[in-house]
This record gives sequence, structure tokens and C-alpha cells, in this order.
Amino acid sequence: MSTELSTTQQHAIDAVRARNDTLVSLSELGTQLRNPDFRNSPQVLELIPTLADIFVDDCHSEPLTLEALRVLINLTADSDRNRCQIITHAHLWRRVLGMVGTERVSILLAQFVRNTECISKFSQFFYKLGIHEPLVKSLFTGGEVDVASVEFLAGVLVPEVLTPEFVPVAERYLPVFVDLYRPHDDLDHEDTAELYESLSTLLYHLTQFDDMDTTVLPQLYPLFEQYTESSSVSRQLFSTVGNLSSMHRFGTIADVHTALQWLPRGNLYRQAAAYLVVGNYVQSQAQCDEVNALVGDTFIRDYFSTAFSDVVQYQSLHAIKNLVTSATSKQVLDHPSFMGFSKVLIDNQSYYQEIFLTYLACVKKLVRLTFNDVSTSIYEYERLWSLVDSDEIYLCICPFMDRSECDLNQRLLTKVFCAEMPVEATRVLDRLKAQAVVLKNNVEMVTRRLGADSNFKNEVLVRLQKLGEMVSGSDESHPQHQVVANNARYVAGAMMAVGDAEVVAAARQMLV
Repeated sequence: MSTELSTTQQHAIDAVRARNDTLVSLSELGTQLRNPDFRNSPQVLELIPTLADIFVDDCHSEPLTLEALRVLINLTADSDRNRCQIITHAHLWRRVLGMVGTERVSILLAQFVRNTECISKFSQFFYKLGIHEPLVKSLFTGGEVDVASVEFLAGVLVPEVLTPEFVPVAERYLPVFVDLYRPHDDLDHEDTAELYESLSTLLYHLTQFDDMDTTVLPQLYPLFEQYTESSSVSRQLFSTVGNLSSMHRFGTIADVHTALQWLPRGNLYRQAAAYLVVGNYVQSQAQCDEVNALVGDTFIRDYFSTAFSDVVQYQSLHAIKNLVTSATSKQVLDHPSFMGFSKVLIDNQSYYQEIFLTYLACVKKLVRLTFNDVSTSIYEYERLWSLVDSDEIYLCICPFMDRSECDLNQRLLTKVFCAEMPVEATRVLDRLKAQAVVLKNNVEMVTRRLGADSNFKNEVLVRLQKLGEMVSGSDESHPQHQVVANNARYVAGAMMAVGDAEVVAAARQMLV
């Protein structure tokens, strides 16, 4: 279906088709293509094969080449339809490859990563074309940095296309982009912002592998001060440090020494990154002891005295999780800032699930380390448990219940016996183990609750029934089937002591 064009627009198309006076006709077409309605007309779409042929066959002078590139730039502006069509013309892109490093080619390439819903398709195309290699080389030909080329590379060198085979190339590129991450006095404010956004994106993308060389990591710390106007730039630098320090090849005590040198200094993203590096280094008890001996007694106090300003910085809690010991766990729980830390992460858990899971893992470890000491009571921290309000944490603290009828104990009974039955075998086991501990230590309390609270009793009966159905209906060949079944029967056996006829009958049914 054709769109009605103006006389000038139709003339521009006809002149290009005729391939007469090509320079003039391309100039006129390029001007008309600035009109989005014309640019997206069916007639222009039909003209694209002709434009590709003209670019390859007829543009042998610099003025013609520049004019043809101007046409292609305007043709692809905000038009995925035109972009998708033009990438099908291989002969055009073979010529473009030979022109990488020129200003207009850089602008043309950048069109494919701006305002597009087809970035996956375009990144696949340009990655297979191999255009990144000459483009990276062109960044060091002297003169001003090519912001458009860096923007394009950030758009197409994405994790979706970067296979493990790309690791050696990524290792070669990382120092290149770190070197570009420096002041460029010749750029205006807008180009400066775009450059740092693109560079931080590239660094982040090029470090999303399972393993790679990490020697570039110490060079990243100074970069946090280069550009501080964008939180997204700082976040991506932070994540890049996290990526590199998570690699299998990362990790000597010298890396920890380097990270610690940056902790007293101002930039909060850099401080958080340094803490994260320390945490990622610690993968064993020996390393935990080694780092704790290095950082001294003030590490926890200094960490919680850091006024983090962005939720992503709280990922650095990983350091506390990995370094805390039975000697320091109460120091963490008692620190005046720990409740504030907790509230930030709990309030933002739906947006930062991974960070919240790090927090939960930290709290679970604190529970295990702290309350084995009988001088410390879970009841000192009721505000924390209420704030967290997590089944996982309730299951962790229930072994440390006393025999009082306090509100926390009643809440723990509800959570342990009446919460929804989880699906994952490991979580089922956690709940069964918690039930077994409570029945062993507090069977009288459970009996009293069953007699006084009909809702609680009904919930227990329903859960026993569902547990029996789950055990009898599960795949016996599953490696954890027998473990779950044995724990379920143990709980059923312990339930025989609660003194409630209906519950005992339901428990007995599981033992048949």
C-alpha cells in the first residue's frame, strides 16, 4: 500500500531510481528523509535495495560517499523497519567495514543502538559481521575520541552474543576501554556523559563471563572519581568490580591489600566495591582468618559507619557475611546501624532481590554464630525478627526458643507448623528439621497451643495431610526423597507426644 507523497518527495525517489546526477539526487533524498512520515513510507522501503547498490557501485568519490552515508543515516533514524531491511544487504556492509573509523560511518552505526526495539537482532548481526575489531582499533588512531563508536560498541557487545570464546578478546579490550576512561577536555557536557555511560556499560558487559583474567581490576578504583554525575555509570563500575572479583582466577591477599587502601576515601561506590572485593576473596575459613587478622577489630564498626547512599552499595554486605565469626557476630547485631541497614534492604527487596538474599544469608549466619552462646537470647532482637518477618529466619531462630508463652514463641509456632508447604526439597527439609527441634524441646508448648487455638490445630492437621501426600506422591528415585521421607516420619513420630487425639491420629497415618 502506497502513501501519498509530496511532489518534492516523489521527485527525490524518482531521481535516485534513475541514478542520474547521483550527488544531487542523494542530497535531495537525504534532506527529505529527515521527515519521519516520508522516511517510514512504503516507497522509501522499496528504495533501499537501490540505495545499497548505489552506495557500493556508484560512490567512488568522497563527496558521493559522504552524501550516501548521510542518506543512510537519515534513513535509519528511529526506524527499526528500515534498519532491519538495510542489514540484509551484505555487499553494503562489506564496504562499510572498509570505512570503519570515519565519522559518518560511526554515526550510521550508532543509529542501530538508539531508540530501537530490535537491539538483540542488531547486536547478533554486527557481532557476526565482526565490525567490533576494526572499530576498537580505530579508537586509537589519534585525535578526539569517537563517542558514537563507543556508544555503538556498548550497544552490540552485549552478554547475549558474547560466548566464552570471546574471553581472550574481552581481556584484550578491557585495558583499551579503561584507558579511554579519562578526562576528555575536547568534549562538551552531553558527549562526556554519553562517553562515560557507554564505557561503563562496555566494562560491565565484557566482564560477564564465568572466568577471565582479572589483572585490570586495580585500575578500576580510580575510575570512580572520573565521572560522578550519573549513578548508572557508578553502578556499572561497581558491578564490574563485583564481576571481576567473582572470577575463579581472582584472589590473592595482595588484591585485598589494594582494596583496603581505598576504603578510607570518599567515593561511596568505590568504598562499597572495595568491601565487595574483600568479601569475594574470602572463600574458606583459612581466608576468613587471614583477612580478619589483616583488617583488625574496627572493620565491622567502620563498615556500618559508612553512609551508603544507593541500595546497590549494600551488596557489599557480602564482606560482613563472609568475615563474621562467633567472636564478632553479636557486634554486628548490636551495631546501631544494623537495624537501619536491615530496613533499607527489606523495604527494597522486591527491586533488589539478589542483594536481599545476601542480607538474608548474612542474618542466618549471624543467628547460627550468635545464639549457641546461652548468654545471648533471641528475645533481645525481637524488633529485628519482626522487621525481617521471614520464614527462613524464623526457622533459624526456633532452635533457640525458651519455654515461655511469649508473643515471639507463639509467632514461631505459627511459622514453623502453619506456613505454606514449600515446593523445593531443601526448604521442606529445613521446615521439617525446625518442627523436629521444636517438638523435641517444646512439645508441652505445642500441646497447649493445640488445645487453645482451633485455627492452629486445623492448620497442623492440614499440613500433616499435605506432608503425607507429598511424601507418598514424590519420585522415589529422586536423591532427596528418602531424606525427606525419613525426616517427615520423624516429625510424625514426635507428634505422637502432643496429646491431641486428632493430631496423633493424623501423625499415625503417616507412619503406616
